[in-house]
Amino acid sequence: MLNIRILNNFPLELLDAYKDFYQNFDKTTINVMISQVHYAVALPKDLLAYTNAFLPVPLDRLDMYAVLPDAVMIPHIDRGRKTALQIPLDVDTNNSYTFAAKYEDLSMLTPKQHQYDIEQDAKKIVNTSTNPFYEWNDNLFDKYDLSKPILQNVSAPHGGVNNAKTLRIFMSGNYLNHEYKYVVDAYKDFY
Repeated sequence: MLNIRILNNFPLELLDAYKDFYQNFDKTTINVMISQVHYAVALPKDLLAYTNAFLPVPLDRLDMYAVLPDAVMIPHIDRGRKTALQIPLDVDTNNSYTFAAKYEDLSMLTPKQHQYDIEQDAKKIVNTSTNPFYEWNDNLFDKYDLSKPILQNVSAPHGGVNNAKTLRIFMSGNYLNHEYKYVVDAYKDFY
């Protein structure tokens, strides 16, 4: 998969710490609208510092995302980050998945007229694109069930589908300016 890298050897100690953190976490605080179908909350700086002690490239920010039941995020390019570290917390892997463009040649994708659901400070935009939204084409996107942590190129078209009747909750680590290829190379011990 070109824009999704599965991290089979992600540190178990870190995954266990996330499970413990999540058990005591108030899910109602995941209330910052990112789009009509998904919400986020920034996680504490001490959890970010703990996380970064395990990673080959320190994250800039760590959030928790919740995708609504029966929700589809259309293929899009993020504005405020280049690469994401996605870590499943409460994901129905039988009824949901993340996806990303299969190819570097984005001219194969059909642009879609759509606007971002929320405005973003222009100074924080790191990915500028004349076509930030795309039509779905099953042949042009890789899918992954998010049963294990992944690196995802969010400067390429990507998104997610939650066909479950429950929230899809995962941590999303943000690399604001580090390109996907750089981060993937740095994480080679995690494959």
